[in-house]
Amino acid sequence: PSLPDQLKAIKNQSELIGVFCSNDMAARELIIIARQQGVKCGKDLLVVGVGNDPSESIFAGIGISSFKEPIRETGYFAAQALHDRLRFGQQGTKQERLLLGQLIPRDSSLASNRARIGQKAAQYINEHLSDSDLDVASLARQVGVSRRSLELATNEQFKTSPYQMIAKFRFDAAVKLLHSTHIPVMEVGARCGYPEAHHFSA
Repeated sequence: PSLPDQLKAIKNQSELIGVFCSNDMAARELIIIARQQGVKCGKDLLVVGVGNDPSESIFAGIGISSFKEPIRETGYFAAQALHDRLRFGQQGTKQERLLLGQLIPRDSSLASNRARIGQKAAQYINEHLSDSDLDVASLARQVGVSRRSLELATNEQFKTSPYQMIAKFRFDAAVKLLHSTHIPVMEVGARCGYPEAHHFSA
């Protein structure tokens, strides 16, 4: 589907969506179309590009998070590999280098304060599903905010309460395990935070 159609679908998602673009120009185009569709970067959509081109951020009207490519280093290693091939022929040792780009974070991938709280809460729930003591109060403590701030953040970001989020994440994880594994039902319950069989079956 076209990019505007994809963005319309994103608007109906309850989860935050991340998009990795092959270059900063594509990231700029995405951000501009998103703005026209009423999709907000940092709240509904996080965008990362490649190239670290400052002019694209200017035209996008928002700082684009981008991977700075190691162009100079890549050229040096390519020249060294060519030199070795010419000098040693087929007997030369094969060079393989992994050159990592440096991420320059900017506003296009930095969530707003409440969105960050919501994301942190969702990540913590996912990582601690098996903890049967996980509840809204402990989640608020782990995220480092008051219970009310957590409720406002999850409602704004996911249109649900922290309690409903915990229940949904546990339910979804249990469904996935029951469908995709042969783990005993009791163990599925324990892994999803329901150590008591009757609680899980209910």
